Amino acid sequence: MFSMCGPAYGKSDVVDQGRHIVAVYAKDEDYLDGALFFAEQGIRRKEKVFLVTDTFPSEAVADHLKGSGRFDVQKAVDTGQIRFLHFREAYLYEGRFEPQRIFELIRWASAQSLEEGFSGIRVLSEMSHALCDAVGPEGLVEYEARANLHIPGCACTAVCQYDRRRFEPRLLLDLFSIHPYVAVDRHVYENRFFLAPEECLEGNLHQAILDRLIGSVMSVKLPERRLEREWDLTRELLESIPAFCVALDGEGRTVFANRTMLDRLGYTLQEVEGKGYLETFVPPEERASVAEELKLLAASEGHRKGRSRVLSRDGREFLVEWYGKRVVAEDGSPGFLFCIGLTVSESMGMREAVPERTLRGSDRTYRTVFETTGTAMFIIGRDGTLTDVNQTAERMLGRTREEMVRRCRYTDFLHPEDARKVAESLSLLWRGEVNGPLQLEIRAGSGAKGFIPALATMSVSPGGEVGVVSLMDISKEKERERVLEEKAKQMRDLLAIASHELRHPLTLVQGYAAFLRKSGDSLDAESYDRALQGIQEGAGRLTRLVEGLLDVNLIERGVYPARRRPTDLRLVVEKVAEEFRVKERREIALDLRGELERVCLNPEMISQLLVILLENACKFSPSDTAVEVRGEGREGRVRISVLDRGIGVPSEERERIFELFYQVEKVMHHSIPGLGIGLYIARKIVEAHDGRIWHRDREGGGSEFTFEFPAEPPGSRDPRVP
Repeated sequence: MFSMCGPAYGKSDVVDQGRHIVAVYAKDEDYLDGALFFAEQGIRRKEKVFLVTDTFPSEAVADHLKGSGRFDVQKAVDTGQIRFLHFREAYLYEGRFEPQRIFELIRWASAQSLEEGFSGIRVLSEMSHALCDAVGPEGLVEYEARANLHIPGCACTAVCQYDRRRFEPRLLLDLFSIHPYVAVDRHVYENRFFLAPEECLEGNLHQAILDRLIGSVMSVKLPERRLEREWDLTRELLESIPAFCVALDGEGRTVFANRTMLDRLGYTLQEVEGKGYLETFVPPEERASVAEELKLLAASEGHRKGRSRVLSRDGREFLVEWYGKRVVAEDGSPGFLFCIGLTVSESMGMREAVPERTLRGSDRTYRTVFETTGTAMFIIGRDGTLTDVNQTAERMLGRTREEMVRRCRYTDFLHPEDARKVAESLSLLWRGEVNGPLQLEIRAGSGAKGFIPALATMSVSPGGEVGVVSLMDISKEKERERVLEEKAKQMRDLLAIASHELRHPLTLVQGYAAFLRKSGDSLDAESYDRALQGIQEGAGRLTRLVEGLLDVNLIERGVYPARRRPTDLRLVVEKVAEEFRVKERREIALDLRGELERVCLNPEMISQLLVILLENACKFSPSDTAVEVRGEGREGRVRISVLDRGIGVPSEERERIFELFYQVEKVMHHSIPGLGIGLYIARKIVEAHDGRIWHRDREGGGSEFTFEFPAEPPGSRDPRVP
């Protein structure tokens, strides 16, 4: 057996050459881990490894192998030691499934690998393709059975990987029966129910399976595992009883004590197991009488009842009423003494002595604490039913206490994928296999409110009667994590793009400067002027990049206000358009209409906004096409559009192009200058003017960027002026 959970995989002889293994999995990570283990073992044995994929893309499998760092995947691919195949290449011939040709191919590939210097081949096949019409269940079972006639005679190890979520249980049962080895839940086993080809190919497969099962059942009178399961169930029952439970052997040593007793007395099972019961739990003055009572119990055929004092670790004493019985083993040996005890001092005497008003006060204290914890609290019975909830839980789930208590299970308010994890954790706590509290990040919710991320803290009461689950809303924390991750991604993008963008103008400046230093005295006036112009262009581009980053810094710090004043917007647009006609030597067509002469705006910011949009239009459209600017002012609002005949923007990118550092082109394919901050600044300028900006495709091709905002800031007009 091997385990894929740790660095040591265990014995390797189970997966030697000639082995035919069926591997089943129910999670994607188990498939990928299995492929990693079998592939790594093949690489280390100098075998040629064939990975046949279907629903998993070969790229995903390769990435998982590389991510493990266990061996050099790329080197193995380059040298031909690993080869990825789609199932159609490996199993179908002109769309037909022909098992005999596959076996011939396996024999040929095994022999060929030996000639190439490998020790054999290892074939890992994701078998989801078997569900296609070309194969079918019957053809698959016969193929896998006949493989046992061919694979043992080849230098080949074959691993067939089946997704338990996709294959019917009956088909998987047949497949288990015809594989000599089975890998399941990250372990490999020798299959004791394996049927050789001669047992199942000629006759009835299911009859052969039945015969094998009957023979197996008859060969073992009472499997050890059944006893283990029965003891597990017994232990779980004893742990759930809100009373002292203890078992003693024939020498009076403690062999078991339940959690209620151990927690109450301050011990762990390891501290008392195998120790004398009298010396551990009984006050010295009562040991003689308790020893005599245990002798009578050992000789009795029925139950015995009695009272004795039990000593806790810190010296407290409990008066306990015991019910005991001698348990005799099947072979007639004495077995052990089993006792259940109820604490008389607390359950009866103390309760009778406590005034009713004290009990009422205690209940009020409990409710006060329960309702003011600040987290959603749930009290859960062992059957999963809600027995109490607090007001925070009501608000979180949008349900009243009356609607939930005794009417719902706690799993009704958990995301289905998380309900199983919480149930498993509570089960471990109830069985005492782990000490609480336990914490998990889950999703909780109800009805139209949907699910929110929450931190669940789980524990059980000392007696194990009830479970306690608290849910803390961590949606704000998750949002902060998302924002921080987004900021980190933006910074990574900035560094990647900026390193690209800054390199060109710096190279330009350095190159021309070096050229002038070396040859400046011998240059004619035109060449000298051209070099100075190149330095100026490079410096100008650096300046624009730095100014853009400074603007982003102001925006991120929240100090980017629009100091608005009455301005002739028509003149602002015409001035920027004329600058671009000269600089870009391109036609800038204007169509400005309506009331644009007296608009309340920040002219410097609007000029910057127009420069950004016109630069984009010129940068992304052919040089022989015109860029249009259309403007209109009416009904107290102004709207400006910049239109081009460029490459356009994919529909899925339109919302993201206004994000910081986002570019339609990926960073690694960055071919058009820019840091990806222009449209982000443009959006912030428009928003500072209480407006909005958007993009849409232009009819006939190209883009149309439009922004609009009020001609006057909201509330700026004196209501006394008509």
